[in-house]
Amino acid sequence: QAVLDAEQLLQFRLHLVKGLRSGVGVVRRQHGGLLPVGHGVHAGVRQHVQKDILVVQLEGVEKLLTEDANSGYQLFTKIGEKYGIVCISAAGKDNIKQKIFPMKSEKVLVIADGAAFGPQMNDIYRLMQEDSTKFSLYLPESLEWLLLKADLLGQPDVLEILEHPADFIESSEFFSWERFFTNLLEQRTKDISYMRYDKAKLPEFYLQEENLEKIIAEMG
Repeated sequence: QAVLDAEQLLQFRLHLVKGLRSGVGVVRRQHGGLLPVGHGVHAGVRQHVQKDILVVQLEGVEKLLTEDANSGYQLFTKIGEKYGIVCISAAGKDNIKQKIFPMKSEKVLVIADGAAFGPQMNDIYRLMQEDSTKFSLYLPESLEWLLLKADLLGQPDVLEILEHPADFIESSEFFSWERFFTNLLEQRTKDISYMRYDKAKLPEFYLQEENLEKIIAEMG
């Protein structure tokens, strides 16, 4: 991977912050240099956009910091246990900066909904420019998107929807992509008691070893 110069970094940052409004992004600082990477869906032109995806290396992470205090925290706490990693909740995206600041020199993986993280990106970006910073970001579009993308439901048409979400999302009905993916997961599991999705608490189905492996693989 090539390290971007200041001008390239600024241009990429602008592209990424725009993309975070409705896409997924990954940003990492590695080996003393900035290696920004992103992966998203550009709703305006309805095309898939990719920029040098780095695999999320959980083995090198010392702590997980999640935006969520409910189902997301529950999921990543379970994933952290597999790797001996402590999981901490920020209890909301607005609290991430405050939580990460004292840990910025540690190998922390910050996990938040990319579709809603745009307003927080400037502050986090500034922290990532500091020489001592070692934390990284993993920004899936939403937790629900990640669970759907991991193909836990075994419903092929769901994957088709995820490949071309702009073809299925009606903006007058859904304020954000996160709400669309939440509704999709809720509707597809509401009649299946053992996998019925609840934002407040995940059913045990999602925390089973086989399904955790699928989720971790999708984070790569």
